[in-house]
Amino acid sequence: MTTKGAEKSRWSSKSFHIYKPGQIVVGRYRVMRVIAAGGQAEVYEVVDSECMEYRALKTPDMRNCESPAMVERMVREFKAFSNVQHRGLVRMYDAGVDQDDQFYIVMELIDGPTLRDLINRHRRFPTGVALSLMNQIARAVHVLHATGCIHRDLKPENILVRELPDEAAHRAVVIDLGIARFIGQSTTSNGVSMGTVTYMAPEQTQDKRVDARADVYAICLMLYEMLAGKHALSGDCAPGTRDEWAARQRDFEPKPLDELGLGVHPLLSNLVKRGLSKKAAQRFDSAADLANHIEAIKDALQHIGQLGPERFEDFLPTEREVNESGPQPIARVRPAGVETPSQGLPYRRTAEVEVAPVEPVRVSPEPPRVVVHPDKLAARGTQRMLGRMGTVPNLDAMRAGRAAQPQPVPPAPPPPAPVETAKVPP
Repeated sequence: MTTKGAEKSRWSSKSFHIYKPGQIVVGRYRVMRVIAAGGQAEVYEVVDSECMEYRALKTPDMRNCESPAMVERMVREFKAFSNVQHRGLVRMYDAGVDQDDQFYIVMELIDGPTLRDLINRHRRFPTGVALSLMNQIARAVHVLHATGCIHRDLKPENILVRELPDEAAHRAVVIDLGIARFIGQSTTSNGVSMGTVTYMAPEQTQDKRVDARADVYAICLMLYEMLAGKHALSGDCAPGTRDEWAARQRDFEPKPLDELGLGVHPLLSNLVKRGLSKKAAQRFDSAADLANHIEAIKDALQHIGQLGPERFEDFLPTEREVNESGPQPIARVRPAGVETPSQGLPYRRTAEVEVAPVEPVRVSPEPPRVVVHPDKLAARGTQRMLGRMGTVPNLDAMRAGRAAQPQPVPPAPPPPAPVETAKVPP
C-alpha cells in the first residue's frame, strides 16, 4: 500500500492523477499522457524503454489505490488475459508495484476508439459492419470461454475498434476482465451483482451462476443496438435506476428488429431474438455457435445483395488526428536513416520527421582517478554526518589499533660528499 507521505503528495497534486507526463515508472515506462480516467482506474500511454514500443499502463485511481478489492480485480484481469493469446483479446505484458506500492499492469496499446464512441458518432451501423464486428467479438470471447473464463461485463465501452485501412473490415478487441469469473462461480460480491446492468443477462441480475450464454446475451444486446440505433430495452422510456434496468432484463421483451421498419432481414432479426431469450437454455449454446450463425447470415445477405459495406467510410478519427493544438507529447520521432520503428526510437504515426545526425562531441580524456582507502572514505563520511568531534567506536578501535602497531623507521640519508676547494697560491 502507499505510504502516508506518498498519499498526501498525490492528493495535493493539481492533476489528481497517479502519474504525470514524463514520469518514469519502475525505471522502465515513461508516461506520455492519460488515455482514460474515471470509474475505478486510470490508463496511461507509456513507452517501454526496453523495447521502445508504446504500451498502455493501467493502475487504480486515487480513490482505489489502497483498495484490496480493486487490486484483486486487476490481478484477475492480468491472469485471465495472460492465459490466452488471440488477436481479438488485448495482450498483457507486465504487472507489478512501483516504488510507492502502487499496483499496475502493462498491456497492448490499441490505437482506436471504443465501440461506444462509434455508436455515438454513427448511431445505426451498416449491416455488414455490425455483423463483422460482432462475429469477431463472439469468436474472441469463445477463445476466452475455452479457458473456463466468463467475461460478465461485455459492453460497447469494453470493445476497442481498430480502423486498419489495409484490411477488409475493422478489427474489434475485447478488453477489461476485471469482474471475470470462471464457469460455475457466483455472479455476486457481498450480495451485489457485479457488472453493468444495462448489458447484464437476466440470470446475472439475480443470485445465480452464469456460463457462456450470459456473454452471448450481452453480444446480442450490442448487435441490436448497432442495428436499431437504440438499446433493446429502452422502449418508449429508458429506465432510470439500476433496479428498473434489472427488472427489464428479466421481464421486458424487446420489439423484433424486422418490425422496426429499418429494413433488417428476418433471418438477422430471429438470430438476435434468440440470443436475447430470457432463459439461457433458449439461447445459443456457445459464443462459437453464435459466431457460426452470424457468418452464415453474412454469406446469405451478401448473396442477395443486402449485406452492405463491412467498414465505415468515415471512421471516427483518433485523438491525435483531430487535435490541432500543435505537436503532441506522444509524437513518435525516429532518427534519420532508421527504416523501421524497432530499429530506433518510437516514430510519429501521422507524419515522419527526419532528424539530422548529431556530430559527436569531443571530450578531453578523463583525468586519472585518485584511489582512497575505504577506511578513509568511511571516516570522512562519519565526520560529515557527526561533525569533527563525532566519534564512532569501530573507527576509534581501528585507529587505536593502527597507532599501536610499530611504524617502520625510514633510513638515514647518506652524508653529503665533501666539497673540494681550490687552493690559491700565496
